[in-house]
Amino acid sequence: MNDLVKQYLEVETKIKTVRKLGSRTCLIEMNNTHEKNKIMQSKSKLKDIQGAKIYINDDVTRREREGQTSIRKFAYEERSKGKDLKIAMKKVVVNSTEWRWNKEEERLIETMTKNQQIILGMEIR
Repeated sequence: MNDLVKQYLEVETKIKTVRKLGSRTCLIEMNNTHEKNKIMQSKSKLKDIQGAKIYINDDVTRREREGQTSIRKFAYEERSKGKDLKIAMKKVVVNSTEWRWNKEEERLIETMTKNQQIILGMEIR
């Protein structure tokens, strides 16, 4: 795993432990969050590997995975309508409108972006 990370992600790191979860899945534990963040920022380089399907994802609970699945379905529907969007962890931004995942209600809720909050704050004054 260290060699794979070094070769394809071009990140020098030390892995704490590796555990095989299934025939094609591993759980990798890093020494610290900083090293994990370096890997997560570089993971887009994996799509350049021809003929291989290698994915790196955060270790999340089943409930969090279900939330992300709902976000991806919502994003697919919005994209099919021709809208511009960006998906992130627990949120999606559609045409400058931010939708965040609400754990308690288990659904997406429209929220104000920072730009909207600043504009509203200026209008109030």
